[in-house]
Amino acid sequence: QVKAAVDAGVEHFGRLDIVLANAGIAPLAFRQLSIEEELAQWRAVTGVNLDGAYHTAWAAIPHLLAGNRGGVIIFTSSTAGIKGFGGLQGGGLGYAASKHGIVGLMRTLANALAPLSIRVNTVHPTAVNTMMATNPDMTEFLEKNPGAGPHLQNPMPVAMMEPEDVSAAIAYLVSDEAKYVTGVTFPVDAGFCNKV
Repeated sequence: QVKAAVDAGVEHFGRLDIVLANAGIAPLAFRQLSIEEELAQWRAVTGVNLDGAYHTAWAAIPHLLAGNRGGVIIFTSSTAGIKGFGGLQGGGLGYAASKHGIVGLMRTLANALAPLSIRVNTVHPTAVNTMMATNPDMTEFLEKNPGAGPHLQNPMPVAMMEPEDVSAAIAYLVSDEAKYVTGVTFPVDAGFCNKV
């Protein structure tokens, strides 16, 4: 499906220069899950987050190579792709593992594609004002468990960033100003990854 969509886009627009793999899920569970449910959560989150990033890159790379102009691939990871958090239940472990896996994918592709002037980086947002962070289940959980949130707070005085904050970082990474930036984990996190 991803390859067909990328191929159709290139056929319509004539070329591909910038790729952003930005799909992700973070399933939550507010009860003890069976091992079967845990495995289903693991497969779901790693399937979307890590396999999806792989399929996006694999569908796009032939078009970037065919253009012979270089290009840029940006993967959206997370602060969970730099720090070790996410919890042991309800997909949290799979979320952290998938976001760390995206970093490995990025670094390997950055090394392989650099001689062809294709840059590959990751962005690592903290909480962003999207449905992943503001959905009713998460809101209810934090209201019932006020002690669960402090380790997720940012050092800078902002509870959540806006999507445009992450977009601005991506705009820089795909611009000519970043033409020699590749293989980089780029936190957009209000200092989250730097805190003790």
